[in-house]
Amino acid sequence: MKKITGKVIIVGFITFLFSSTIIRVISRVFFGVSFEDLVTKENAFLGFAISIAVTLTIFSLLINHFIVKRIKEIDHATLSIKDGNYDITLDTKGKDELTSLSQNFNLMTQELRSNEYLNKEFVRNFSHEFKTPLSVIRGYAELIEQSDLSEEDTKYYLDIIISESERLSNLTNNMLQISLIDSKAIIKKDDEYNITEQIRNVIQMTQLNWELKKLTFDLDMDEIKIKSNKELTYQIILNLLSNAVKYSSLKEEIKIKLKDNEKDFSFTITNKGQEIPQDDIDKVFKLFYIADKEKNKESTGVGLTLTKKIVDKLKGNITFSSDKGLTTFKVVLVK
Repeated sequence: MKKITGKVIIVGFITFLFSSTIIRVISRVFFGVSFEDLVTKENAFLGFAISIAVTLTIFSLLINHFIVKRIKEIDHATLSIKDGNYDITLDTKGKDELTSLSQNFNLMTQELRSNEYLNKEFVRNFSHEFKTPLSVIRGYAELIEQSDLSEEDTKYYLDIIISESERLSNLTNNMLQISLIDSKAIIKKDDEYNITEQIRNVIQMTQLNWELKKLTFDLDMDEIKIKSNKELTYQIILNLLSNAVKYSSLKEEIKIKLKDNEKDFSFTITNKGQEIPQDDIDKVFKLFYIADKEKNKESTGVGLTLTKKIVDKLKGNITFSSDKGLTTFKVVLVK
């Protein structure tokens, strides 16, 4: 039996007890007769009318106190949420279904307050990240336009403009991809392909970047054919490999492992160079997080967030460690 149903039954029982007593009092005080005499054939209508009126009044008052009043509070709170007031909290005393509803409502408002804060934080951070390269581009463009610069200085300033333009392009592209990933409730995973070959293709595609830093690779990969989303696994590999190249010191080695398990496979990439501070471990996958903004001015702090969202959408798991100059990311996905 539902708890609210039980309360209604109890209210009905209490109503019966109180109404019978009150009706008898009314009969004696106002009509000077017993209730039994009041409901004789001559006065039957009056007696039953008084009985029904008293019973309904008591029942209504009790139902209003135990149920209707609380429902109105929830309704009022819902309207407040609609108007943007997320600070409202409902009373959670009791053990019935309305109590459970109130508890869930409070959890919802708590999440909404958190999301509202995150939304404000997002707008603030995104505006800053978007404004910075625009300011740099405009500043150096004005210098080139207004100053009598040497060819060498002009080329230097143009290189900065190109670099910031690329950073701005990467930022907007990654934010678009995050939006697309978030909007997809179901991710198709019906592509059949060789994930090992895909990793080799990404390494080859990024060759110019890692050759500039004279990096080498230590590859330990099983040949694995999977059925998943080819575009998304490509994005995961590209993001993690680009991240490893970017933060590796010159002439270092990047280790890549690809291991075939029974039902899943693991992709691990390790680089030596700038490590992530231990105090920032919990922030790595947060949007716009950059380990050292002074050293990594070209970073947007979006790539790892996008990677984590893709892995989550593919029902996988991503972990990392960073210690003594070695940073390792490990992704486990179902085949």
